Amino acid sequence: LMHRYALSHGFALTFSAVPEAYLDEFRALNPKTITEIEGWSDYVYCAEAFATFAGKKMNKKRNQLHKFETQHPEATTEPITDANRGEVMDFYRQLASTVKDEPLARYEYRQVGRMLDNLEHFPFISQVLKADGRVVGFSIAEIVNDTLHAHIEKVDHSYAGATEYLNRALMNHALAI
Repeated sequence: LMHRYALSHGFALTFSAVPEAYLDEFRALNPKTITEIEGWSDYVYCAEAFATFAGKKMNKKRNQLHKFETQHPEATTEPITDANRGEVMDFYRQLASTVKDEPLARYEYRQVGRMLDNLEHFPFISQVLKADGRVVGFSIAEIVNDTLHAHIEKVDHSYAGATEYLNRALMNHALAI
């Protein structure tokens, strides 16, 4: 359907990260190029491993997590709600002000803002990370069958290990559902 639409309107159709199981169907569309994306398997984890960071493969992430826990024992996580949404948006505004003012960055900023404004209308789960009395990260994800898709993840990277702490909290929240 998308292929026919693109052809009828005269623009190129681009696909990214086509699962290997669908490559034969994809090849039937006569794509100009197919390029394997090296290294993306690093972003696919077993849920239990990601919730605990157990095993040799997770050693660096586990070390970052422990660093954050040691430096911020008061850190908390909770779902994004009406009660904390303003804090999350304030954090995101400040974080977004530090990136280059480019069209894609502005577009992302608007889309993340829309998502935060309308979060209750989507079947998503979320977590906000607080340390030092303020928001230092948040994540919004969706569970589809047996896979957790993290759609948005924003973290103040000056907090070493905050990403790992937030990811673990999100995965544990997902596993509890």
